[in-house]
Formats: sequence, C-alpha cells, structure tokens
Amino acid sequence: MESYEVFKDAFKNNNPKVIASKLENFLALVYKLSLGAIRDCGSGSRNPLGRLKCYGEGGALL
Repeated sequence: MESYEVFKDAFKNNNPKVIASKLENFLALVYKLSLGAIRDCGSGSRNPLGRLKCYGEGGALL
C-alpha cells in the first residue's frame, strides 16, 4: 500500500481536520500527503513521502 492510499483510506472514516490535529500537522500537508504522485521521483512528485522512496533506492538527497 502506498503512503497516499493510507491517507485516502483514513479520510473515508475520519475528518481530515481531525487527522491533521492528531498528527499535530497542518491540514494542507495532510491533503498533500493524500495525493498520488505524478511521477515517481523528483520535484514533480505531488506527495513529499513519494520522494523518500527514491532516496532509499540510491537517489541523491540534494
């Protein structure tokens, strides 16, 4: 299961504002994390967690 799928699944049973509050984070970031990636890596990735996958596969951090 991809990271954005976890958030989308959580949105089915919970209000995104409640999820953001529980994570002690901004609502905008929670919405951003629920988006699927346009591309797998790089700045075109809509989901910041999607880019972390690339770093673990030998991608450069900078």
